[in-house]
Amino acid sequence: MHLHQRLSLGILPILANIVLHEMDVWLETQMGVNPPPQTADETNARSNPEDMHLHYRIMHIQRYLDGKDLMPKKYTPHELRQELHEKLHLRNLQPRSLPRTPSTQNCRSDDAP
Repeated sequence: MHLHQRLSLGILPILANIVLHEMDVWLETQMGVNPPPQTADETNARSNPEDMHLHYRIMHIQRYLDGKDLMPKKYTPHELRQELHEKLHLRNLQPRSLPRTPSTQNCRSDDAP
């Protein structure tokens, strides 16, 4: 193998990495792909309020039925089990989190309309 062939085999992967890195940077800044991982606070901020409401109601019903909390006088155990079944079904239909919005930190000012 000639010297220039050996050099080109070593240079091509380096050039490909440079070009692919620039493409990755462009896709991340312009298209919002590959966002950084969210912190626990950011994830909690995206919690679906309706899902959380159902979660807490389910938790309270289960505590009543398990005898950990006093049963409310206006409900019978049968009514609570029926409500628990309904709430579990509704919760399965709810998304746990709201959609993640793209970060605007990487947008340049000249990109704005």
